[in-house]
Amino acid sequence: SNTVLSGMTIKHAGFMAIFVDSQIGDVVVEDCIITECEGLGDGVAVYVGTYATPVLRNCVIWDNTSSYTQGMICCTYASAPKIQNCTIVNNIGKGIDADSESFVEVRNSIVYGNAGGNWTDNPTNSIEYSCIPNAAGEGNITNEPALASYGYRLKAVSPCIDAGDGSNAPVFDIHGERRWDDPAHTNRVSIADMGADEFRDTDGDSLADDWEKGFFGGMGRDGSADMDADGLSDLEEYEYGTNPNRMDTDEDGLSDGAEVHTHRTNPLKMDSDKDGLPAKWEVDYGLNPLLNDAYTDLDGDGLRNRDEYYYGTDPSKTDTDDDGLNDISEVRTHHTNPLASDTDGDGFSDSEEVNELQTNPTDSSDGAEMIEEMRQRLSANWSLIYQSPLVFTNPPGSTKDLNDIRTALSTLSGQFYEAEEE
Repeated sequence: SNTVLSGMTIKHAGFMAIFVDSQIGDVVVEDCIITECEGLGDGVAVYVGTYATPVLRNCVIWDNTSSYTQGMICCTYASAPKIQNCTIVNNIGKGIDADSESFVEVRNSIVYGNAGGNWTDNPTNSIEYSCIPNAAGEGNITNEPALASYGYRLKAVSPCIDAGDGSNAPVFDIHGERRWDDPAHTNRVSIADMGADEFRDTDGDSLADDWEKGFFGGMGRDGSADMDADGLSDLEEYEYGTNPNRMDTDEDGLSDGAEVHTHRTNPLKMDSDKDGLPAKWEVDYGLNPLLNDAYTDLDGDGLRNRDEYYYGTDPSKTDTDDDGLNDISEVRTHHTNPLASDTDGDGFSDSEEVNELQTNPTDSSDGAEMIEEMRQRLSANWSLIYQSPLVFTNPPGSTKDLNDIRTALSTLSGQFYEAEEE
């Protein structure tokens, strides 16, 4: 029996996105995208079990991570997968990791830019008409494939255009576009491109037809204008994989143009350096959005940058709320709010309660008791000097009440003296 997995996008898988076992029969995986998955070992994207013979066709495997930089596609002992018109790029881990006794057939595919290597050079492997560095075989090229910077689409200048084996290529690409002979590339090998994406540009504006129609509803744009006024031309949007109708594709608060041209961050991800800190937050506070600086302490207050982000404090300021207590003492010692100068709202700042009054800055009742006691003492002392009584009319602990208390204290200041001993 046949098992077909088609047209799926798989993200954030934590072990193996797809596991192929020989006991489930013939397996075809086609027109699928596997991205942003993370795992500890081999086969983060596809694990091909012993004796399994799956066909992977028109699939994209990109931007995945293996903690030990092992294979995105793991081909185990005696497995014999066929990988046709797939794009396996920009992963942290080897592109194709094959057992020495596996039989891997790769055709019309792009396997490039994978940290940890692109493929395992076994004599039993057969690789043809593919873009893989240092791969021997008919029709292979080793040139940089010229893909969209943050994606898998071919640019108009890609050497992979019309460089595939037409007799082995699926009729349609991953977007449902028919393979065609690009007139700008003089039919290098056939009408088929390498990889999952067929670059079809009938109006010669360097924008893929399906991309142009999908975002603009037609073929009326030539790539030079900037539809969303984000600082990227339509052609740049295509080449960077961003949305030409949205100024901020990843909605991180930085425009696509600013990310590409100013900060050099990934306009498709809120956290380019994967340190848990959004790029916009890092830029706003003077951190490096391209460097994992989550565990450093910018302001030296004892809270690491990642903790400052978690608590919402300012990583460039030791005392975010200016209450006299530094941020780390608030969150670790006193358990007060580092964003509010008076955590319990009793009218006394956290610093006053901790350093002067020795009261609990998270308990408003002790402040209320102190205010009431202060009112009574002031009234008693007032009556010793003035005939008219001191009357407090505002709600206890309110701003006006505290101002009344300060005024009374100021008025009585200097009226009492300690008696000198004879």
